[in-house]
Amino acid sequence: MNKIETLSTIRTKEELLKSIKQDFNEIEDYFTFISEKDFSEKGIGWSPEENLNHLIKSNSAILLGLKVPKFILKFIFGLKPAQSEKNFLSLIEEYNKQLNSGRGSGVYTPKQPKKNQSVSNQKKILESWRKIGKKMQHALQKWTYEELNRIQLPHPILKKISIWEMLLFMLYHNSHHVEKLKQKL
Repeated sequence: MNKIETLSTIRTKEELLKSIKQDFNEIEDYFTFISEKDFSEKGIGWSPEENLNHLIKSNSAILLGLKVPKFILKFIFGLKPAQSEKNFLSLIEEYNKQLNSGRGSGVYTPKQPKKNQSVSNQKKILESWRKIGKKMQHALQKWTYEELNRIQLPHPILKKISIWEMLLFMLYHNSHHVEKLKQKL
């Protein structure tokens, strides 16, 4: 089963939490075993360091949304109409269509890393990733399945989508970046 099919089968908050924990651990493991030289080496496209910084930025934005009081999110972004959950595959198709038409990462584009940074920088970045994963899991404990499916957050390309859809998309997006790196390295 590919990643999209796997994510499409997630139906409970517990399954989602398990997938998020697994995702953060697998990505940490992947980036941990990239050599210091390869971590910051830029070839075609973003380096592993730039990719991980991008994932940190984008996942941090979602984490921030999970920490905002729910009544504020409802007021600013509204509630998703009942029974309007988008097909996960259609979200991914729309995202890839927008990317292919030139829409980019915008504010989530990583900063250019400084030349000759040490392996300790790699460790610091990985520690940031680890902390975000733990905080994400903790923040999700305060949400019910119903709230995750009704309260919306803005996505820079997909517009307003439910937090549930945002979290599934986050898992896809994380995997998308790691898979592109695996092909490159």
